[in-house]
Amino acid sequence: MNLGALPEAVQHIVRAAYGDATGHIFLISALIGVVGVIAAVAMRQVTLRDSLDLPAELMGAAVAADAIDGAPPVDGGAPRNADPTSSKP
Repeated sequence: MNLGALPEAVQHIVRAAYGDATGHIFLISALIGVVGVIAAVAMRQVTLRDSLDLPAELMGAAVAADAIDGAPPVDGGAPRNADPTSSKP
């Protein structure tokens, strides 16, 4: 929209409308942010599980896969191919 092509009175109205709308948008956004922070503070803490519930026949395959790809172990031990002298995680 070419605001410069409009008459002076209309330019003033359009600028005021955009200014007011922008102010309202920021006010509403701030209120939503405050509600989000209050909701986050009010949430109760839930401990996430820290193990896999795998049947015994699948647990062996998961442990073997950890040994191959170097992922964190399923059974809680150190990866079999980890270098104990390495400082890398």
